Amino acid sequence: MRRALPGAVALLLGALLWPSYALGCVNEQLRIGASADLPDCRAYELVTPAEANGAAPVTASEDAVIIDRFSSPPASASGDGFLYAVIGTTLPGTDGGGFVNAYRATRGPGGWSSALVGPEGQQATVAGPGGFSADQDFQSFTVKSLVDRNGGPLDLHGVANTGYIRYPDGSFRLVGEGTVPADPDSDGNPNGFADQLRPSVKWISSGGEHIIFTQPETPVRLLPNAPPDGIPAVYDRTRDGLSVASLLPGEVVPTQASRFEGASADGSTILFRIGDALYARVGDNRTILVATGEVLAAGMSADGQRIFYVEGSEGRGNLFRFEPGSGLRTQITTSGDARFVNVPADGSRVYFESPSALDRDGNPLGQPSADPRLYIWNGSSTAFIAVVSQSDLDRERISASELGLAQWVQPPAADAPSRNSGFLSETSRTTSDGSAFAFESNADPLGKSPGGKVEIYRYLAGSGELTCVSCGESGAASSDATFADYSFAAAGTMAIIPNLSEDGRTIFFQTAAALVTGDSNGQQDVYEWHEGHLSLISTGRSSQPSLLMGATPSAEDVFIRTGDQLLAGGQEPGVPAVYDARVNGGFTPAQAAPPCLLESCQEEPMDEDVAAPPASALFFGPSHPRRHRIGSLRRCRRKHPRHQRRCGRKQSRRLGSKQVRSR
Repeated sequence: MRRALPGAVALLLGALLWPSYALGCVNEQLRIGASADLPDCRAYELVTPAEANGAAPVTASEDAVIIDRFSSPPASASGDGFLYAVIGTTLPGTDGGGFVNAYRATRGPGGWSSALVGPEGQQATVAGPGGFSADQDFQSFTVKSLVDRNGGPLDLHGVANTGYIRYPDGSFRLVGEGTVPADPDSDGNPNGFADQLRPSVKWISSGGEHIIFTQPETPVRLLPNAPPDGIPAVYDRTRDGLSVASLLPGEVVPTQASRFEGASADGSTILFRIGDALYARVGDNRTILVATGEVLAAGMSADGQRIFYVEGSEGRGNLFRFEPGSGLRTQITTSGDARFVNVPADGSRVYFESPSALDRDGNPLGQPSADPRLYIWNGSSTAFIAVVSQSDLDRERISASELGLAQWVQPPAADAPSRNSGFLSETSRTTSDGSAFAFESNADPLGKSPGGKVEIYRYLAGSGELTCVSCGESGAASSDATFADYSFAAAGTMAIIPNLSEDGRTIFFQTAAALVTGDSNGQQDVYEWHEGHLSLISTGRSSQPSLLMGATPSAEDVFIRTGDQLLAGGQEPGVPAVYDARVNGGFTPAQAAPPCLLESCQEEPMDEDVAAPPASALFFGPSHPRRHRIGSLRRCRRKHPRHQRRCGRKQSRRLGSKQVRSR
């Protein structure tokens, strides 16, 4: 028989174990002003600086830089980092160039601070960011050539769109630096070797373990075992150095052009095509034939152990899964008219579309209909989800390209890796295990939105439950509900925004429709749906549209761009700024930190386990070496633990500050 706990102990234990929402929000004193209306114990935090020269922040993977197009998440998985850019200007106190300047906002005990992560103006006057690794430590940059004036050491005169990688210590390295001696060395980079100065970076894995690039123009032989000059190849720059990824089975050097077709999230598996054959390079040491004929890569699992492809033309046909470890090939459909819509990160399920009515084995039951149907394949059987519309598959976008449920696989002419072609072109989301699936549709499959507007739906694989997330209680919608503002470049098609949380319980979206009582502005606002309950994330009162700019997989952080001044001391009203509506977030005045110094606020020098670039003839370090300065600052703080500000002022007088703090 159990003995009863003393009353006081039981009360204390119950308080500790009771859900936090029953006791009130731990940050309740910070949920004032606009934050008081937020759900989930959220509070606003100003991410971008209050003083930003009137610049409107956009995501750092700018669409204009087409040479390095691959999708990247603006928000770090922890929610403590956010990458953004400003165009045509710089933030006060920073020395950027005159084109697109990228910044990394970092959350600390006293608030958010921003540091320039692109080339400084003295390094390159005109530079643009491309993609970056998911951990935000490695970024690709393109430097334009300035023939008529000195643009800095990163500018190779006469060479347009020179490609660089920025490393965590702030240094830059040419992506396509080769190892084959060149005499004479006339490529514009006088290092004694043949270099590919204008590569196309296709993927950077976390930690910079794999930097995968191709040769779009005038291919150059970069390694002794690479194809000769003039034959494009796929390369992988790893911790061990540069390697050729597009070798044939048996390490045979190809004599035909290789085309990049995709990479796993960890970079361990790379897909490429030579002629009509699709190959997988696994672990940088072996190549496997995946399929031949009229096939199109459709991506793979995050670990590269499951590869998906279509056998057919223009992304439609029969769907297959191939496992390079065992060589097992599984045919998912036999109707000949299916198309991939979404594949979760673990590759255990597949969401696809077909006009045919299919049985549980993916076989057609009769003649195809005019209306496309959504299905799920769970690894062994097929289940019907909903009938959608043709416009759901290929919806025209205002800014000249298409988006829709059919955008998971791009035709070869798109010159983009299959899964990484443009995340915001896709109008569906799934959890990493595929147990929950969210999608946009104007077909009204549940009969709850008869107005023909686009709505957001959630499907649960376990129960087969389909829910209209954005329908609200008023019936016909007055405006489309979408995952992102596809007509505006603030987020860009290359931004990865996990609108659907990893547990499948929360969805973020945008709409100009008033779905709750507090939405009174008639403008686009950001909403949260959480297990059947709708809430505003933006205020619903702004005179300008509010935009969804990022989110974390946990849904604890959601980043919005708004012209509203949501906090005292925020940006000038009407000037767009990025805020984080963070669960248990907010800062008190007592948490104010000392001024952030350049050497203490920018990223730490690389640890030994972080991929570092080898010695290079064209390797530009940060313009202000920081290692010994960081050490002196730390020694000061250890010696005077109660006088952090004194240490900061001492270093500030020595070096000046290039850090911009949000107030």
